[in-house]
Amino acid sequence: VGGAFLAHLLPTEGIAGCATALEIQSEAFRPLQPLADLLRQEADWLVLRGLLALESGEVETARGQFQAALDFWKSEKSAAAGSGVDFSARPIAQSVLATIDEAKNDPSERREPH
Repeated sequence: VGGAFLAHLLPTEGIAGCATALEIQSEAFRPLQPLADLLRQEADWLVLRGLLALESGEVETARGQFQAALDFWKSEKSAAAGSGVDFSARPIAQSVLATIDEAKNDPSERREPH
């Protein structure tokens, strides 16, 4: 990672220098790919756990699982920049979490205490 950071692109190096720097950066980050794959897998498992918790009526537990999964992603900008990890179940987590939040804030969903 340090090598990739030090192999920054300099406009004075020309095309060959830029190509070499890009190759060094690419090779430096290659060992991190398995870690990113593990993070994606963990996020997908968190979404599955959230769905199972939701099915059993544990709404707050489910909410926590979905939020924990989305913490790996952070935001679209973060994922594109490489500081967040996108994962296949992300749209499910976002959608269900939004539905939970809407239901929580909808006064018609609240029950009067007996």
